[in-house]
Amino acid sequence: MALLVVMLAGGCGDDGSATSVSSPTVDTTEPATTEPATAEPATTTTSTVASATSVTLPTIAPSTGVRIVFASNRDGDGELYYMDADGSNQIRVTYSAGWDGSPVWSPDGTRVAFQSARDGNYEIYVMNADGSDTTRLTFDDADDTNPSWSPNGDRIAFQSLRDGDSEVYVMNADGSDPVNVTDYFYGDEVSPAWSPDGRRIAFASDRVGEDNWEVYSSNLDGSGLFRLTFNPDHDDGPAWSPDGSRIAFQSNREGNFEIYVMNADGRNTTRLTDDPDSDVLPAWSPDGTQIAFTSWRDGDAEVYVMSADGSGLVNISDWAVNDDRDPGWSPVP
Repeated sequence: MALLVVMLAGGCGDDGSATSVSSPTVDTTEPATTEPATAEPATTTTSTVASATSVTLPTIAPSTGVRIVFASNRDGDGELYYMDADGSNQIRVTYSAGWDGSPVWSPDGTRVAFQSARDGNYEIYVMNADGSDTTRLTFDDADDTNPSWSPNGDRIAFQSLRDGDSEVYVMNADGSDPVNVTDYFYGDEVSPAWSPDGRRIAFASDRVGEDNWEVYSSNLDGSGLFRLTFNPDHDDGPAWSPDGSRIAFQSNREGNFEIYVMNADGRNTTRLTDDPDSDVLPAWSPDGTQIAFTSWRDGDAEVYVMSADGSGLVNISDWAVNDDRDPGWSPVP
């Protein structure tokens, strides 16, 4: 599970080490295509929970405003929930016996992709925004996690252990034609994030040394590799701003995990959060004015929202004892 989302441990100022970045030479050979997955739709008007009792899914009305999807174990195991951007109207969306997490809205707001262990190991699933018609997209004995939609909604990037190490793959939105994009045997690649213009994918990798995770971006075929961070610790969880000019990420470069932001070329790194506990998994609001993230600063994991400059921080999930995490914003309706 160390590679699923984040290796967890838990001010402002520029990180000068990223002010001069050059693109390393990479092998631009076309990645090999694996056997296409066969999607087997599974419509779910009802679902079976761990106790084997059948429950009727609640009716989830279409939203008139921006919502946040997140994962929580408040009802026993990890399920997906929605809430309004201010934390109100929290409602459970999934009902499964395995952990559901890392949810992301499709660009048109009609679907949510997520990872789930409901069928044994972690696979990528997609459901309608109202929680209906859950479909499994990946079928592999190794874990497939951390989905990220392309801006036009026709493809999904994800990380997979199917080749023995963690790599970034891209597949069609129906689960067909998965392709290994990073294809680097001597390191792990995790946490893919699609650029808003659809041309590049940001990800984290330890290819420069064990326990030294850096943020990179590449073209969709793996060419044009560009290293964005230069730090001996752990930089991970990249998230592009909606206009593509900035990338938020998490780093423990100053002791514990905090949220940082940098220009899309790696320059002008600024620390946004400052707390003894971990702040991770940043996600931009659709207008680029706010960032949601997961924090342990109140003793358990909660979803917080702050302005894009790090000010105005608010705990919006605010559920005592249990963990709320992995926030993802819906597009503007």
